[in-house]
Amino acid sequence: QQNIIACPDRFRTIKKPRQAGMTTAFAIEALIDALTYDNYVICIISPTKRQSDRMMRYIKKSFRNINFP
Repeated sequence: QQNIIACPDRFRTIKKPRQAGMTTAFAIEALIDALTYDNYVICIISPTKRQSDRMMRYIKKSFRNINFP
């Protein structure tokens, strides 16, 4: 997961098993980008609204767990 988040490539192809924590990794990556860059827009695109809602829940959960100084 750390290697995926640290990868600077714009597009990535990932071979992974189910339940590998990639939704969490991508949610954290989206949150990091949103907090790091000014005027940054993140679009969550999934085949279903249910999947997009799930990703948004992961992003919100990650944001709540940040300890700002």
